[in-house]
Amino acid sequence: MPRKKYAGKISEEEIIAICRKNLAACKVPRAVEFRGELPVSGTGKMVRRILRGEPSG
Repeated sequence: MPRKKYAGKISEEEIIAICRKNLAACKVPRAVEFRGELPVSGTGKMVRRILRGEPSG
């Protein structure tokens, strides 16, 4: 997730292009999603299942 100073200045395509240039093919993201903040649990850890869209429980 880009920092706030980059918000609106870099596109999803540009991020993927940079990743293609600098990462192995298997590590390049298929999609990029911009969010204001990441979901966290009560202990302060990032909740990845919410990011993936899986049902909680």
